[in-house]
Amino acid sequence: MLAGPVSSLIEWVSRPLAWSFVAIVDDATWGPIFDYIAFTRQLEVEFDGRVHVVYGNDWRRLPAGTWLDLMSEREHSGGTGPPPASLLRPPPLDRARFAAESSRSLD
Repeated sequence: MLAGPVSSLIEWVSRPLAWSFVAIVDDATWGPIFDYIAFTRQLEVEFDGRVHVVYGNDWRRLPAGTWLDLMSEREHSGGTGPPPASLLRPPPLDRARFAAESSRSLD
């Protein structure tokens, strides 16, 4: 129970990641933990008679340093839920918008 969260935390804050995902089958137990660490529900799939829920974080929008500050604040306040919009960077451009902006900048 300790090795998974500790190794995940080390991975999340020490590498330049775009996304992190965690899939669980016991959402009643684990869901509140991911809510607390500001990972958002990304996907729910039923497979082999069990519901699998995937939580994730887009590190491009909520960088590790900002996330650590949020975790520090939540340790004192007990807050939960998705990260506040004020902490999020704008979403990355999708392929179509990126291509449009790239061609426009060449003009």
